[in-house]
Amino acid sequence: GGFGGSPSGRNSVKKFCAHLENRFKIACTPRVRRGIDIDAGCGQLTSTLKQREAQQKRKDALSKEINDSTIPKETATTPSLHE
Repeated sequence: GGFGGSPSGRNSVKKFCAHLENRFKIACTPRVRRGIDIDAGCGQLTSTLKQREAQQKRKDALSKEINDSTIPKETATTPSLHE
């Protein structure tokens, strides 16, 4: 997922901001690119955290299922065939 294009050039961004400000009186502050590896923009960090939380919940559930299946069941309540 994600945008497959490339970032706009600085001049294009400046022209777009000037158009917004001059024509529509909308203040515009371009976002400064800090690095492609950080998940800080456009909700990416939130999305990443939610994915990690969901993955951890799946791991925890699987661990619990494995642990529950390896716990020996009480045999004291099971009648013996030889009684």
